[in-house]
Amino acid sequence: MSSDDQFFELMRNLGVRPLGKQPPPKARKNTKASLAGPLELTSEPVAPKPRPKYSPKPFRWVSARPAKINRDFEPDDELDLHGERLEDALFKVHRRLMSAEARGLGSLLVITGKGLNSEVEGGVLRRGVWDWLQSGPEEVIASFEEAPSFMGGSGALLIFLYRKQPVKS
Repeated sequence: MSSDDQFFELMRNLGVRPLGKQPPPKARKNTKASLAGPLELTSEPVAPKPRPKYSPKPFRWVSARPAKINRDFEPDDELDLHGERLEDALFKVHRRLMSAEARGLGSLLVITGKGLNSEVEGGVLRRGVWDWLQSGPEEVIASFEEAPSFMGGSGALLIFLYRKQPVKS
């Protein structure tokens, strides 16, 4: 008996029934919910939202990386990943990048640690986050690099994000 057969036999013994053929979904009308209850629908059509009468100013994406990083430079946000598992760390980096982009920030310092207590040379987090960033996960990332020594050196990564900049006409 194959593993698939064993799995399906176990599911049948637990009382799980296969879905079988499902009826096609009913077409929905563009209706507005009444105040009587969240599931009750009235037949009032929803008016489309009016378009704005102005056109937004054009913009372009520019990197927030300064020409030179000196001791006066401070990142806009910081994330410390000490003690995290790699999967959790990558999730936190992704979430913080999305939050930084939504808030219009230009840089993020990710502290991974140097991996001195790690069994893997160079540390699991540092290498994992670096590889994840190289795979191009986000279109909001302009560039990333090892942080300068006064910010943590090889134990931290400095990520620069794109910012919207109005186009001068």
